[in-house]
Amino acid sequence: MIDAGFFKEEDGFRVIISGHANYAPEGEDIVCSAVSALFYALAGYLATVKGSKCRICRVEKGYAELCCSNAGEEAVRMACIGILQVSEKYPQCVTLYNKIWKSRFGAHSAMTVTPSCKSGECKGVCIHGRNNIFKRIRAEFGHHRRRC
Repeated sequence: MIDAGFFKEEDGFRVIISGHANYAPEGEDIVCSAVSALFYALAGYLATVKGSKCRICRVEKGYAELCCSNAGEEAVRMACIGILQVSEKYPQCVTLYNKIWKSRFGAHSAMTVTPSCKSGECKGVCIHGRNNIFKRIRAEFGHHRRRC
């Protein structure tokens, strides 16, 4: 399962992608490819946006994280909508955690409560407890799918 999280911070946005889709064997997994392409397209575009201050915090097998300033909001929203579309097509492979926007696709709504960032889990290059961030979100909000 891929967990994709979109979070608002004081000075911008953070995007965290974690896990594997397990839709097909490695190298043939179209769901992983789609989510990866959206992440890399977002990072590449934000690098061209004046004032976006895009920073790829970490990329490794099964985990990718970036943050950017408020100037990158529309690009981050586009990536969120793209991952929403992938999660609607392959709900068994992708869970979207949208902490920012309400849906433009009908009655779906975003999470109304945000997890506390006071512990440092939403700040800095190395998120404290990053391996468990989605476990904490699931525990707090249940396994309900959240939409852009």
